[in-house]
Amino acid sequence: MTPSHTPARGAPPAAGPHSAPSPAPPEKRGSTSVADRVVERVACAAAAEHPSTRPVADRFGGLVGRGAARAEVRRGGSRVALRLEIAVAYPAALARTAEEVRAHVTATVEALTGLTVHSADIEIVALVPAPRVR
Repeated sequence: MTPSHTPARGAPPAAGPHSAPSPAPPEKRGSTSVADRVVERVACAAAAEHPSTRPVADRFGGLVGRGAARAEVRRGGSRVALRLEIAVAYPAALARTAEEVRAHVTATVEALTGLTVHSADIEIVALVPAPRVR
């Protein structure tokens, strides 16, 4: 019998004639850029995920459209400053809601874009009363 030549568990496979070349180091692979508009959309989508946020009427009195939030991005390299305008269901604890939205938006933007959020200002621009139950 011939001895078996199986690699030990957890050992990398042996390089053979058909193995893929090793990838280039990360600093030589190129770069990825994320447009400010993408960061704005990610931030708005993250704000909409909070259960207390409501759609914000557009500046034209709701005639043009409504979105979950409005966002503005200022960037310096890989650092981002966000400013969000949100509407919140009434009644709600406003300070707690703003802090929860800030934390969620910051974490989501950083996770999905790779950018660092150094500030996220939340402005509550409207309170939306709950529908009356008859």
